[in-house]
Amino acid sequence: WYCTGDPAAHVGAKQVWQSYAPELTEVLGEKAYAELAAMCKRRSGFPLVAVHPATAAAK
Repeated sequence: WYCTGDPAAHVGAKQVWQSYAPELTEVLGEKAYAELAAMCKRRSGFPLVAVHPATAAAK
């Protein structure tokens, strides 16, 4: 994993759960990954409670 304190780690075109779908599916299994993806999709509709300082710096 790249250092999460570096702003460059906060500029991906996709969310981590999307870009690592094959790896997460392999580790979790298809059913568990599908549930994770559904939860992340639902959560993406809400604003961030607290923005990571590196995310703010990346903007």
